[in-house]
Amino acid sequence: MVIQRIQSVYLLLACLLSVAVGLFVPIVCDGAACHSALSLWQPMLPLIVISLVTAALQLVDIFLFSNLKLQMKVAKMSAIMVWATAFVWGFMMAFRLDSPLTACWAWPAVCLAASFVLTLLAWAAMKKDYKKLKSYDRLW
Repeated sequence: MVIQRIQSVYLLLACLLSVAVGLFVPIVCDGAACHSALSLWQPMLPLIVISLVTAALQLVDIFLFSNLKLQMKVAKMSAIMVWATAFVWGFMMAFRLDSPLTACWAWPAVCLAASFVLTLLAWAAMKKDYKKLKSYDRLW
């Protein structure tokens, strides 16, 4: 018996937020003009890679519904990866205070926090479904 409900929505939203952080971080906003400079992609490469790996992990986690225990483990791992992405983001911003990227620090932080919360909500929904399945198995 497989239950796949709201956790898929949570994981999909978390994945989209992780992709947004990974792909749109090098966009520099200075004043009213926003432009993407190719020279900014190279220093932000660790953040882009870890963010896209996190998004891929969350996307794969959606399709692990047939093995709920593995899905729960992957959800925990993706929550850790989101936290690691936030750590890398903070580390990069701490040592790039003179960079124009510091003007755009708020939206990736909000996206990462929301992705972390959504991943934890997905894990909680999986845990609830796992308990429900265990109680049904006990009846047989």
